[in-house]
Amino acid sequence: MVEPEINVENISQALHQLYNGSDQTRDAAQVWLSKTQRSEKAWQFSWDLLKPEQPTEVQFYGASALISRIQNGFPGEVPEKDIPILREHMLQLLLRFSTDTSRKVVFTRVCVAFSHFIFKCVVNNLWPNAITELISMFKSAQGECGSTLTDEQRCLALLNLLTILPEEHHTNKTDTHNLGTIMYMLRSEFPNVHQCLQAINQQKSGGEMKIKMIQCLRAWLAIGISIIDCRDTLLTVASYIHDSELFESSVECLICAFSSPTVYTYPNTVKSFVPIILSLRPMLVQAIVNEEGETFHLLTRLICSLAENQTKLVLNTLTDPKLGAGLIELVMDCTKVPLQYPITEYSSPITYTFWYALQDDMFTVPQDELAEIQKTLYPIYCTLAHEILNKAYYPKEDVLKGFSADESEQFRIFRVDISDTLMYIFNFLGVELITYTFNRFTSALTQRNEQPDPERPWQEVEACLYGIHSLLETVSEYSIDLPMLPSFATTLPKVAVDSDYLAETLLYTIGTMVEWLNLRPEYLQPLVAIVLPYLLHKELTLQCVLTLKRLTSECGCYMISYAGEIMNQLTTVLVRGVLRPLEEGSLMQCAGYVLSEMPIDECMKSLENLLMLKIHQLKALAGEEPSAPNKSTIVGTLGLLSNLFQTLHVRGSDDDEQQQQEKIEPEQQQPEQPAVLILKQLVDVFKEILNRWASDEEIVKNLCSLYDRSVRNLLTKSRSILVDMCSMMALVYENHPHPHILDLAQRIMTIFADSDVDVVGEFTQRLIRATLLLYENRYYIQNPDVSQYFLRFMSMLVRKQPRLLRYRNKMYPQHASMSDIFHCSMLTLNLLDSESVKTSSAFFSDFLNLCAKDDEVKAAVMNSGRELLTASLRAIGGVGPRSCNQKFADILFSIASHCHHDYLKWMAEMESRHDIPCINIDATSKSRFMHALRTDLKHKRKFRDNVENLSLSCRGMLGTEYGRATSL
Repeated sequence: MVEPEINVENISQALHQLYNGSDQTRDAAQVWLSKTQRSEKAWQFSWDLLKPEQPTEVQFYGASALISRIQNGFPGEVPEKDIPILREHMLQLLLRFSTDTSRKVVFTRVCVAFSHFIFKCVVNNLWPNAITELISMFKSAQGECGSTLTDEQRCLALLNLLTILPEEHHTNKTDTHNLGTIMYMLRSEFPNVHQCLQAINQQKSGGEMKIKMIQCLRAWLAIGISIIDCRDTLLTVASYIHDSELFESSVECLICAFSSPTVYTYPNTVKSFVPIILSLRPMLVQAIVNEEGETFHLLTRLICSLAENQTKLVLNTLTDPKLGAGLIELVMDCTKVPLQYPITEYSSPITYTFWYALQDDMFTVPQDELAEIQKTLYPIYCTLAHEILNKAYYPKEDVLKGFSADESEQFRIFRVDISDTLMYIFNFLGVELITYTFNRFTSALTQRNEQPDPERPWQEVEACLYGIHSLLETVSEYSIDLPMLPSFATTLPKVAVDSDYLAETLLYTIGTMVEWLNLRPEYLQPLVAIVLPYLLHKELTLQCVLTLKRLTSECGCYMISYAGEIMNQLTTVLVRGVLRPLEEGSLMQCAGYVLSEMPIDECMKSLENLLMLKIHQLKALAGEEPSAPNKSTIVGTLGLLSNLFQTLHVRGSDDDEQQQQEKIEPEQQQPEQPAVLILKQLVDVFKEILNRWASDEEIVKNLCSLYDRSVRNLLTKSRSILVDMCSMMALVYENHPHPHILDLAQRIMTIFADSDVDVVGEFTQRLIRATLLLYENRYYIQNPDVSQYFLRFMSMLVRKQPRLLRYRNKMYPQHASMSDIFHCSMLTLNLLDSESVKTSSAFFSDFLNLCAKDDEVKAAVMNSGRELLTASLRAIGGVGPRSCNQKFADILFSIASHCHHDYLKWMAEMESRHDIPCINIDATSKSRFMHALRTDLKHKRKFRDNVENLSLSCRGMLGTEYGRATSL
C-alpha cells in the first residue's frame, strides 16, 4: 500500500479520520501520523499546521511534531545560521497563542516546544543565558507580534513559559550528564526568575496574574530551589491564603516549599512561617463547622507538611505555644476532627505521619534531654490514643447503610491506619496504653448496659475491642503477663452482640488471644462457644472460620472434653453446604486439628459422620460419565479431603519415647492413622475416577495435592498407601504426563526412598523412562512445564538419592541411560525461556557433581559436555535472554569445577571459532573475556561478572548507560 504524501492537506485528512473515522481507519491514521510526526519534514509542515486559520486539533499536532523534531533532531538538522531565525519564529508563535484563550492546549504545547529548544541550546552552548535574555525580550516586547500585546498579556505569556520550563525538566528523557547541565542552568538562572516574579507581584494586577506567579514559583520549588532563596516571596504567598481566589494555589505552593528535602536545614527560616500557619486556626475551625472537606484537606496538608518536616524544631520548642507546642495542638485538631471519614472529611490520616516522625525523632535526642521531652509528650500521646479510638467509631446505622462500596473500603483502610498508629504509639506508651484501652472497654460496656446511646448503641464498645485487637496482635509477647486479660476473657461472653460489625471485631479479638489461651486454657471453652454459632451466619462465616482455625491449631489439645460438640457443629455446617470453597477448606483444617486430639475410636466415628455424605457422593460420581458439574463436585471433594488430611494426625501419648525404648517399628505399635484408613478405602474410587478423568489436569492436580498433603503431614506413618499411590500415579503419567505427578514424586522420594527403596526406585524409573519417551516425541516443545517439573525432580534425585538413578529390578533390568537424561536436559536448556534455563542450570550443576563418583555420568559429560558449553556460550553471546546470563554462567562454572581439564580444552576450541559466542564481537574483546573465563575460576561472583561483561560486549552494550542501568 502506497503511503500518502506528507503535506498539510493529507495530515488534516488523517487527523479527521483519527477523531471521526471507523476503528480501522483510525488505526491506520494513527500509525501514519505517528510516523509523519517523527519525520524530518516536520520542520516544514509544522509551521503551516500552526497557522491561525487551522483547527485546534491540527495546530496541536503541528506543535507536537515541532516538539518531536526539537527533541530528536535539533541542532543537527538546523543550520547554525538559521538557529536565531528559528528562535524568533518560536517566540512569535508563543506570543501569538498566548492571546488566544480558546487555544490554551496548543499554547501549552508551544511552551513545551520552546522549553526543549532552550534545553537543547543550553546543552550545546548555543544560548547560555537563555532565561535572562527571554525575560528581557518579554519586557521590551521585541517583534511585530509582541509589540501589539498589553503588559499583562506579555507577563502571562512569560509566566506560562517560566512555569513549564522546570516542569518539563522532570519529564526530560535526555542522558544524565545533560540533565545535570540543564539543572545547573535552571538553578543559576533562578535569581533572575525570582526578581521577575517579585516585579510582577508588585504590580497592581488581577487574581489571574497572581495565580500564575504562585504556580510558577511552585514549579521552581519542585525542582529543588531552596526555601531560603525565595523567602520573602513565599511570605507574600502565605499572606494570600486568606484570599479565597488565591487560597488553593497559595497553599499548594507552600506545601511544595515545606516538603522540600532540604527544608530541615533552614529551621530559622521556617520559624518565620510558623506564626502564619498558627494564625490559620480560625479558618480551620470554620472549615470544620461548615463541613468544607476540600478546604480542611488543603489546610491539613499545609499544617502537616510544615510540622512533619520540622520535628526537630518542634521537639526543641515543645513548651513554646508560638512554635512547637502550637504546631502540635494544631495537628491534633486535624487528627481529632469531629467529622465522619470518608463522608465529610478525608484528611485526618494525613496527620499520622507527623506523629510517627515526632516519636522517631524523640528517641534520637541526647539521653540527658530525653526524659524531660518524654514527660512533656506522654500526655499528648495519651490524648492522641484517645482521639484516634474515637475516630475508629463506626458511624450511625443510617449513615453506615448509605456507604457505597468505595466508601466502605476507604473506611476499612482508615481503620487499618488507626490500628497501625495504635501499634506505633505502643512503642512509646507501653503497657499503659493497653491498660487504658481495657479500662475504656470496661467503661463503655458498663455505660452501654446502664445508659445506652440510642444513636450509637454499640459503636464505642466495638471501637475499644478494635483497639484491643490491634494491640494484642502486635504485643503477643507481653500478653502473657497482662493482669487484665483474665477479667477481659470472662467479660467477652457477656458482650451483647447486636451488630455484625461488633461480632466481626469480637471474633478477631478472640483470635488474637490464642497464645495467652494456650497458657491459660481454663478460659478457652466460653470463647469457643462464642465463635461456633457464627459458622451459620452468612456474613461472618469467613471471619468465624479464620478465628476457629487459629484456636484449634494453637489450643486444640485443650478441647478434648468438648471436641465432640465442636465436631457436631462442623459436621452440621458442612452438610448444609452453606460455605464457600475457601471457607469449607479452612473448616476442614479446623476439623483436622480437633480430630487429631481425640481418641482414635471417637476420631473415626466423628470422621465418618463428617465425610459420609461427601464420600458417598464421590463414589457415585466415579461411575458416571464426565461432565462439568461432576468435575466441579469431584474437584471440590478432593480439595476438602486435602485440607482435612493436611492437619489430621493422631499422636499417641509419649509415642516417640516408647518407640525408642522398645525399638519397635511405629506401624507395629500404633493403629493406622485415620487419614490412611480413609485413603485406603478410596483407592478403588480414585482408580475409577482416573479411568474416566486421567486426561483432566485439574482433577489429577487435586488428587496429587491430596496425597502430597497427607504424606507431608503423616510422613512415614503413611507407608501403607505408598504402593497404591505410586502404581496409580505412574500409570497415569505414562498415558497422560501431568507435571504435578512429578511434583508429588519429589515428596515421595524425600520421605520414603530410604525405607522403601524398591517401591520408590521402580516408581522413579517408570517416570524417567516415560519422560524420555516424551522427549523422543518432541512433547516438551508444546509442553515445557513437563520438562521443567521433570528437571526439578531429577535435580532433587541427583542431590538426595543418586543411587535411584541406577535402580534395577526384574521388571526393569536396565536403568535409564545417563546420556539420554543429559541430552533431554540439553533440549530443555535450548528452549531458552527463563524457567527452562533456570531448571536446566540447576540440574546440570547437581548432575556434574556426580562426575567424580559415577563413571557413567562422567562418560555422558565427556560425550556431550562440549555441546553444553557451546550452547551456553551462544546463549551468552545473544541467542538467549540477558536475564538468564547468571544461569549460563553457573553451568560454565560447574563444568570448570568438575571437569577442569576438559573445560580448558573446550574453551580453547571455542575461542578459535569465529561464531562463538557470536560473530559481532571483535577479536580483542573476545580474547580478553575468554581468557578471563579460563583463568578467573576461584570466585563464582567474579566469574558471573565476566560472563555478564562478555554478553554486553557481544550485544554492543558494554560501557553504555543502558548496559549499566540494566546490568543484573
